[in-house]
Amino acid sequence: RILDQLPVEDYTMSTARTHAELLAFTHANGNKRGPHDLVIAATAAHTGRILITRDGKAAFDGLPRVRVEFPR
Repeated sequence: RILDQLPVEDYTMSTARTHAELLAFTHANGNKRGPHDLVIAATAAHTGRILITRDGKAAFDGLPRVRVEFPR
């Protein structure tokens, strides 16, 4: 029932390009992220969504084009 209420985004070529850009950024800055974290970040950036997380260790807010909010 949850999936009926939430959109599920495909991992498209455009999302993959955004993922590659984020991966290159993290490698260039020496701040590597987990591969799944970058898929999440790339999907949010590519679709223009705000990433809402409690995972401060993922450091999504340090990625370009990724808008992040931390719920209280």
